[in-house]
Amino acid sequence: MMEEGVLSYESPLYGRRTGQWELAPLSFADMRGFFPDKDINTQIQTYSVLGGIPAYLEQFDPEQSLLSNIETHILSKGAFLYEEPEFLLRQELREPATYMAILEAIAAGSTRVTDIANTIGKDASGISRYLKNLSKLALVERETPVTDPDGRGVYRIADDFLRFWFRFVAPNKGTLEQGRTAAVRDSLADSLSDHTSQTFEHVCQQAVQSAAVPVDCSRVGRWWYKEAEIDVVGLNPQTNTLLLGECKWTNTPVGTSLLTDLEELEENVRWQGDDRTVEYALFSRSGFTDELETLVSERSDLYLYTPEELATIFVSS
Repeated sequence: MMEEGVLSYESPLYGRRTGQWELAPLSFADMRGFFPDKDINTQIQTYSVLGGIPAYLEQFDPEQSLLSNIETHILSKGAFLYEEPEFLLRQELREPATYMAILEAIAAGSTRVTDIANTIGKDASGISRYLKNLSKLALVERETPVTDPDGRGVYRIADDFLRFWFRFVAPNKGTLEQGRTAAVRDSLADSLSDHTSQTFEHVCQQAVQSAAVPVDCSRVGRWWYKEAEIDVVGLNPQTNTLLLGECKWTNTPVGTSLLTDLEELEENVRWQGDDRTVEYALFSRSGFTDELETLVSERSDLYLYTPEELATIFVSS
């Protein structure tokens, strides 16, 4: 509305603005203020469900459990968040059904243009404008390996609430329309950890960008090549430093094998040649084995972070 009614060439106010600032979703550090009494793990899970839109965050009752809030405010017919994505697409875009299909395909794992097109039964050449419009609305984003910004990319849903809704609500609309929220709640409870793991990666990337992390990185993101992938890669061209990190949202402590796997991938990351300095960071929901804890005390290039330690980083930054 602001762009078309105030900032566009046709608007009577065109050219009169003294400045503009596009409001982005809240970061995880800022989102925590909505649920200050919840533990860091619950905050991360909540972030994976609602993202950083304040109006969505306000819907949840801080006194209720996460699953109870999901059932009441997302899965229940008539709730504000129950039809929010459909309402948003109908208001902003023509052909909302096509956009719904694209978002549902991406949420289900189709991230390349050809895969998305095949999933929804359209030609790949015909969906570019749809993806462009969704990107303009910041509903999806094109992601490339952080070391190659101009390389071939994949598409991901940019908003965590939309990612949650299209994964858990859209496929179960028939059941939810009948008021059977408990069945869907119990089903998604088993998959919520897998859903949260992707958000945990983004939280860790935000932590690396924080000044409180020892390795200063000017660009942070994900890296992949063929079947190989690294969750967190930070680059600092000025100091020729490369940070490689892995994130595990699991119920078991992380051991030295994860570090070994990461070190073996290092030579595949093409950036700045052989004279670079390489640092490593591991992030784990359930902590680390004694062997790895001992190893970190012997190495100056290795950093370990639990969610509780991330909470300290976000407070200090």
